[in-house]
Amino acid sequence: MDADYNLVNKTFCDCVDRGQHKRRFFSKLKPGTVLCEVWHSFGLIGNGGFHNFFGGIGKRRERQFIQSYDIMGAPKIAGLMEEAYQLFDQARRSVDEPEDIDVVRKRCDSRMTEIERDYYGSESELVRAAAQYVRANPSSFSG
Repeated sequence: MDADYNLVNKTFCDCVDRGQHKRRFFSKLKPGTVLCEVWHSFGLIGNGGFHNFFGGIGKRRERQFIQSYDIMGAPKIAGLMEEAYQLFDQARRSVDEPEDIDVVRKRCDSRMTEIERDYYGSESELVRAAAQYVRANPSSFSG
């Protein structure tokens, strides 16, 4: 897994350096954008959980991130993200202060913790899928 992780991390950094992480909302997803969205979100979720991730990316962008996981070849993880988003969104809509992530977090049930545990437990699957995606799209990632 170390070789795959290093390949994906280096490719991610190269994509960011070339500006491949930037795109218009709902435009066609290119391989560089897909990899950037998946790898960046994986780090953000790992450091703050789904609450902080969904609370910080802005409305409507969550679908783009979920779609990127699916395109990259990680549908199980995309499904976990979808379920986490549905819980988060339901909690956000049920509070008086939907922008206060701490208030929203308190409304999410223990299922969110289970989903996060499953998500974190999928790291090797994600790294493997990302490495396969990079290898399957060499012309998109060559400098």
